[in-house]
Amino acid sequence: MGVVSSINYIFLYLIFVSITPVFYFSLISDKKVLIVSLIYMSFIYIFSFIFLISNNLFIFLFCYEAIIIPIFLILRNMGHYYRRTQAAFFILVWALLGSFFLFSGFFLASYYEIFYNSITYSTNPVVISIICFLFLLGFCVKVPLWPFHY
Repeated sequence: MGVVSSINYIFLYLIFVSITPVFYFSLISDKKVLIVSLIYMSFIYIFSFIFLISNNLFIFLFCYEAIIIPIFLILRNMGHYYRRTQAAFFILVWALLGSFFLFSGFFLASYYEIFYNSITYSTNPVVISIICFLFLLGFCVKVPLWPFHY
């Protein structure tokens, strides 16, 4: 890992951590909610840190997906009482839908050994196009971009 990439990781993580005070100040009134939210946020920080520094594709994807669980719990337990269940399940369903496309793309890429430089030139271009389309569709749902965001 070079110095430039280390600085990029630190910069991305500092941007992520900079939103924390706003979250904590919004919960100052209730101590029980504050303690539970601190636990959820610590899990989000741990998974995001691992996902930002991972070198392995499967660890990246596991931590990327594991962030959804505390987010679901925060929405379900601490959201506005009228639509919190609906919002929590919508984010869970959309995240699982995006995960399906990402897992399919990662599975095909590992099956055809796309990430090895010596094998890529002999892989069928149609297969590479399908894998790129699955990655694109999965990340469009996960990010979320306009037509894929509900």
